[in-house]
Amino acid sequence: MNACNSSSKCAKASNAPNYQRLGLYSRAQPLLERAVDIQKQVLGPEKRETLTSLSDLAWTLDHQGKFTEAEKLERQALNSERHVLGPENRETLVTMNNLGGTLFAEGRPAQAEKIDREAIAIERRVFGPVDSLTVSSMSNLGVTPPNLRCRRRIRRHIRRQLLNQKLLQ
Repeated sequence: MNACNSSSKCAKASNAPNYQRLGLYSRAQPLLERAVDIQKQVLGPEKRETLTSLSDLAWTLDHQGKFTEAEKLERQALNSERHVLGPENRETLVTMNNLGGTLFAEGRPAQAEKIDREAIAIERRVFGPVDSLTVSSMSNLGVTPPNLRCRRRIRRHIRRQLLNQKLLQ
């Protein structure tokens, strides 16, 4: 069921990804806010589509430097995704990674590292060490200040994992 069957407001909300791709986050934000409101009313706050829109809104806020607002929405989405989709779901883990990035941008590297390490542990166990999400998360962890000195080791590990993946194909 589409939450916005013939609503012109939802038609406008569907332009939000276009604005995001163009880097016009301030234009995407009100459209995404409206989409989240409508989806919460029509579908419910814990439906996958609503959670996706909530994460998209948080991502848009993050890209505007509105880290406090983005963190609040990411935590809300993460809690719901863990409950609805499960803690090992790819979307849940992407939200964890996004939250880690937001915490890092807010100047809270220790908290960012903690959530990044939690996500990596799950990703390695569920998807394996050469999965694109695992590799991306490991790369994110490599830019947190306590880990800058081990960036070379992380890069070597990622290259080795990618080479192993190519050899297996």
